[in-house]
Amino acid sequence: KASYVPGAFEYIKVNHKKYSLYISSATPQDEIKQIVKQRKILDYFKGVYGSPISKQEHVNKIIKLNKYKKNEVIFIGDSISDRNAANENNIRFIARINNGKSPLKDEMYKIDDLVHLEDLIKSLN
Repeated sequence: KASYVPGAFEYIKVNHKKYSLYISSATPQDEIKQIVKQRKILDYFKGVYGSPISKQEHVNKIIKLNKYKKNEVIFIGDSISDRNAANENNIRFIARINNGKSPLKDEMYKIDDLVHLEDLIKSLN
């Protein structure tokens, strides 16, 4: 029942055909799948991954199964475990820092919400 991060739903809805979107969460696998189904957004994602498998392993699996090049993948997250999963897989990371209230506020690429996410992604290419 939590509200979406501003711009998140709009971004997903508009860009799910342009980009291959995935969810990597520390929420238990069955629970995160149920949440995504209840929100009626499952079809927007190519994969939804939860615990007990680590985010680092999720990212590694996604890259290997799809034969993505590291420079084709961006992890967008709001936790240290998100940043660590990106770093351990040698992919770019965009931190959602929630108005600067985050241990990730010093990341190179950061955004308060997802309203201007597409602009930031374009600037990385």
